[in-house]
Amino acid sequence: MAVAILLAGCGNRGLSHPHAPTSEWNRLAPVTLPLRIAPDLVVKRVRFGLLKTTPSGNEEFIATDVLPAEEGVNYGWIADVETTRPSLRWQERLYLPSAQDDWGDAAEDEDVVISQDGRTALSTGDDVVGAGQVRHMYWLVSTGDPLGRYEMDVAIEGHPVAHFEFHLDHRVHEKPMLVRYPRRTGAMPGLRVARKEVSSRWK
Repeated sequence: MAVAILLAGCGNRGLSHPHAPTSEWNRLAPVTLPLRIAPDLVVKRVRFGLLKTTPSGNEEFIATDVLPAEEGVNYGWIADVETTRPSLRWQERLYLPSAQDDWGDAAEDEDVVISQDGRTALSTGDDVVGAGQVRHMYWLVSTGDPLGRYEMDVAIEGHPVAHFEFHLDHRVHEKPMLVRYPRRTGAMPGLRVARKEVSSRWK
């Protein structure tokens, strides 16, 4: 399991304010959207999906309930909101099909608390509202991610607004990166550079 630590432009993580998660919320009945949380805040829609880079270099959100077996693909949620507030506080809980033995950088993130059994991550933050949206595309598909059904709950300003179920059906293979050198006498051959794994300990 890896996290998108470089994706400040999408999730506004560079503008987030940490809120160390200390407790979980009870799952409620399905929420009907739009939901007016306050006189100045309406959550209109929340979508789960992937963020991919198009051949032209633009980032495209793709709604789906299936994770690709492609290392490095970002996934998370986007909430369409109607508000005059400059930022909104959110809470997210991710459930894995089975225990994960390496949460990568998430294990060191002060905004994330990982359960003792290694199956749940609870995170909280405060992100800027941009173009009527709050985005949290935090997670990356990574080698070692367990197969099966995942679940994710999302709350905004303390109110549950979405529950998602999605799947990873095939093992994720490490994506090699090829480094090519010019063809000339004595040139070094192409090198295969693998991603360095980040080890972590369970809390």
